[in-house]
Amino acid sequence: MPNLNDEEIEYHQTGFHAKEVSIDENYIYYQKKLSFRIKRFFNVLLGRILLMFPQKFVWGYKVIGKKNMKGIKGAIFISNHIHQFDSLNICGFLHRKKIYTTGLELNLGFGFASRFFRRCGFVPIPTKFKNMKNFIRETNISLKEGRNVIFYPEIGFIKEYCDHIRDFQTGFLHFAYDNNRVIVPTLTTFHKAKGLYKLTRRNKPCMHFHILKPYIMEDLGDKKLSIEKAKNDLLEIMRNYFNSHSDYYFELSGSTK
Repeated sequence: MPNLNDEEIEYHQTGFHAKEVSIDENYIYYQKKLSFRIKRFFNVLLGRILLMFPQKFVWGYKVIGKKNMKGIKGAIFISNHIHQFDSLNICGFLHRKKIYTTGLELNLGFGFASRFFRRCGFVPIPTKFKNMKNFIRETNISLKEGRNVIFYPEIGFIKEYCDHIRDFQTGFLHFAYDNNRVIVPTLTTFHKAKGLYKLTRRNKPCMHFHILKPYIMEDLGDKKLSIEKAKNDLLEIMRNYFNSHSDYYFELSGSTK
């Protein structure tokens, strides 16, 4: 269950002030009605169209590793969270998949923008313990029904253009273990601007989105040990990949590139 500290609250209130939101015990997290699926299709399509220009002409955005998506169904996706449009970028690329993206309940408090993201498949993670039971139950059902779910497991909140993979919370691994689901690690790397991008990315790097090979948890006969091993494995996989593919990174040992 996410807990916001003062630094996180201050960050989320910088520039955009979220209204206070309250999810009740009967809140439906994963909308599955036909009417919602139709709305999601057109909202994601609209998002793809709106992001097409900045992706191609501003961010230098590329998607790498598409072949690793073959046959993926009912999987858990994880990613570093380094940009305000991470979720829309990913959902836009995976628009043909039954995919939902999770995030802080706080993100429901941004008016029209929140309603738009909600219609694109955003699922809030409740902050109140009494509401977690329904969230967990619905997430388990959705995974078993073949829907893909995105989690941002890094401890803390969104950190724009963060130059390393931060430590993980383990909530997503409970879902993977309990439902025998594969985990698809994905991440965004940063690259020096070349050509025309030197004009649009003077102060920020270009972004490449990578889809890595699916990871299958090893059952060690003990849930806690299995989750700890999976966490360490995934951290190592993503950190090594990030450091070997990104032009800008900070190694936890303290050295920089």
